[in-house]
Amino acid sequence: MGKPSHLCLIGGEPIKEKIGPTLHFHIVNVDGDWICYKHFKSLGFNLMTDNTMFGPRISSADYLKIRDEHLNGHQFAVELFGKDGRKTPESDNRMAEIQKQFADAGVSDLWGTKKEVKALPEILGESEIVKYATSGLVAGTTVLMVCTDSRILFIDKGMLYGIKSTEIPLNMVNAVSYSTGLMFGTISITNGATITKVENVNKGTAQMMVDAINANRSALNRPQAQSSPAPQSALPSAADQIREFKGLLDDGIITQSEFDAKKKELLGL
Repeated sequence: MGKPSHLCLIGGEPIKEKIGPTLHFHIVNVDGDWICYKHFKSLGFNLMTDNTMFGPRISSADYLKIRDEHLNGHQFAVELFGKDGRKTPESDNRMAEIQKQFADAGVSDLWGTKKEVKALPEILGESEIVKYATSGLVAGTTVLMVCTDSRILFIDKGMLYGIKSTEIPLNMVNAVSYSTGLMFGTISITNGATITKVENVNKGTAQMMVDAINANRSALNRPQAQSSPAPQSALPSAADQIREFKGLLDDGIITQSEFDAKKKELLGL
């Protein structure tokens, strides 16, 4: 049996460093404190998954908060790190940026793509800007269609296979059009010999998506105005300036002594 060397943060009882006959399993958290499995479970955590995905990442202060405020540990951890454990403060900030870009672009129809929207911080580049987004069907599967300042994305996040994301760079789009029926619209994107059809798009958002794609295609293809430096006037030579001052002398505007002094200055004498 191992000798007691640590106390459980939650219950205060000794935890053995080595596993003895009574199986003293434990978690060491991000602050180096120890939590026994019994109390970890009592806080509402799932011993099958949470002990590895969340347990070591939760601070001592948060463990005590869960205990003292009678919170559910699993739900607390999911809010903090996401259901798959990938959520970070950085992804929270990026998500806030994306949501603002959605609002600025007037995005209104994201039906059935909540999981895909949450996955955007993992998919978009740090400086990539969302220009418009909508939901639709591609080959019978609901996708989140996103137009950014550089590409068109089709995102599908499944329960079993994770994230599927395909893209068409805007500079590879040959044509884009839409048609509408009684309730829904269809967007067609031509990329070389391939035509991608997005069906069951909200009638109101179909045109907005096509407009966003065309506007950003034009912005990418527009040649950047190169600022050429303004031509500099050639500076007059010393001889030219002497001739100018000689004219002033001949016209009586300056005296001989002033002319001689300026001539010496220009010649470096």
